[in-house]
Amino acid sequence: MDYSDEQLINMSINGDNSAFGILIERYQNKAYAISIKIVQNHDDALDCVQDSFIKAFKNLKQFNFQSSFNTWLYRIVTNTSLDLLRKNKRYQNDIPIEKPIAENEDEYFIQIEDSKADVENITISNETIRAVRAAINELSEDFKKVIILFEIEQLSLLEVADILKVPVGTVKSRLFRARDKLASILKEKGTF
Repeated sequence: MDYSDEQLINMSINGDNSAFGILIERYQNKAYAISIKIVQNHDDALDCVQDSFIKAFKNLKQFNFQSSFNTWLYRIVTNTSLDLLRKNKRYQNDIPIEKPIAENEDEYFIQIEDSKADVENITISNETIRAVRAAINELSEDFKKVIILFEIEQLSLLEVADILKVPVGTVKSRLFRARDKLASILKEKGTF
């Protein structure tokens, strides 16, 4: 039987630890994807995800179903990952230029339709990816968060608002201003 998140949460609260295990299996990959985009280190991302699930389990009784479980969990993952960045100065809130933002580099930035694409186009595309990553690194933390969650993780405006604990209007405003700032940075550097 395929249980809903609400059923699994209630079962977990009532002592069924295997029910929480199902929630972990259901959301661990997405939780890892969010964390790795923020901390940019495999081991640290795994630690953040594990810590996030522990926090979620300990606070499950306080979950009030006003948002979906996954939105609540992703807020915990985001905050846990950002806390690690604040504590660990070696990251300095940067997305390394040499590392892909996505597992598949062309997933978010480029799509080469023709497998016989010439080297010049591929080089231009790689340069564009590096320029966009560098521009994202120059954004403020608030702008960087909305770009990563909305544009890269492709969460909805409502989910981003829930995770960041701000109104949807604030997310829209930050997203508009972040895109504008990115365009300005890229134009200034002659990328676009």
